[in-house]
Amino acid sequence: MENYQVQHPVVMNVFKRYDCTKQVFEQVRKVKPKKLYVIADGPRNDEEKIKCDKVRSIFNDIDWNCELITRFLDENYGCAKNSYTGYKWVFSKEEAAIVLEDDCLPSISFFRYCDELLEKYKYDERVYQICGNTLAPEKCFYGYSYAFNKFGSVWGWASWARVWKEYDFEIKEWGKLETKKLLKQNLPIRQFIQKALNYEYYYKNSNNNKTSVWATQFDFCRLIHSGLCITPSKNLISNIGFGEDATHTNKNDENLNAKRFEMTFPLKHPSIILNNKELDELSFRKIGYGTRFNQIRSWIKYYLFFKTK
Repeated sequence: MENYQVQHPVVMNVFKRYDCTKQVFEQVRKVKPKKLYVIADGPRNDEEKIKCDKVRSIFNDIDWNCELITRFLDENYGCAKNSYTGYKWVFSKEEAAIVLEDDCLPSISFFRYCDELLEKYKYDERVYQICGNTLAPEKCFYGYSYAFNKFGSVWGWASWARVWKEYDFEIKEWGKLETKKLLKQNLPIRQFIQKALNYEYYYKNSNNNKTSVWATQFDFCRLIHSGLCITPSKNLISNIGFGEDATHTNKNDENLNAKRFEMTFPLKHPSIILNNKELDELSFRKIGYGTRFNQIRSWIKYYLFFKTK
């Protein structure tokens, strides 16, 4: 596996965290992509400019035959705008790509896993995203190398231009009553409550710089089109980015820096494309719903906000 060369373009989304970015780059270096895209947000001040320049200098160390394509911003767009406009830029040039943020440290087999599944499901419009991260035990996958589910992680992922064409950062579709009703019919109520609260917030705040999130909108895009994620039976990504410089992962928890493994090949493909509800429930409980306190708080907020209107 150490000699594997990735076949699809690789995208690195970076900012000012040198140590994290360097570790991810070293894994990318091992698989020698023929094309490497780098999306880099601009600094907000002189101190950040020094850090950003140091991160960007990492890509001077490319020592294999590679086309380096950069979008180094001078202006600070912020995490959300930099990400979704950056991915839009990449997918305007490529039919498919593998994406790593600066704190998503992949196993080497992550790249082969993405390569194979990007090809296998290239034309299957039911499949929206290939994920590298999983928090579920292997028993949920019934002996297969991966499963299909509604809720996927963006800690190391891959997708196609056909999917990104449907992405809407403003999630305008959420403003329609029929959209809310249909989603409520198609999700368990506890899942819908959390999703409704998130979507309402981002629907209202997508254009006022109050949000640093782009992935919730990707989640919405997938759900309203009945799209599926592919989630691996083994965790292929460690999130190493917790700390003071992080945007969303300031504190370490059990989901961060999880042990990563190497995938076994050849892949064992599921015989049917069907949503794994057990995997959805586990993923949602760990990432989307959290503690019992958070569950109760979400129910109260939902009742107060939606039921009293």
